Amino acid sequence: MKHYKQAPAWFTDWLDDLYIRLAENGGAITLDEIVTLAQLASDGLWEAENLAVNRVYKMFDRLGRDTTGILGY
Repeated sequence: MKHYKQAPAWFTDWLDDLYIRLAENGGAITLDEIVTLAQLASDGLWEAENLAVNRVYKMFDRLGRDTTGILGY
């Protein structure tokens, strides 16, 4: 979260929600979400914010989540 502090609210909301779901009920998390999360960090380095936001936007689209109002990705 600290690395993506300038990211759009929908992106950080997803990270917060994912963190909560990991702690409470790991079964409510899709494999696509886990893979996407793993792709945000590689070799100890965080992916650039614009690329990370785009990656999560595309995941939302694949999962059929509402992307209305998410512009520029």
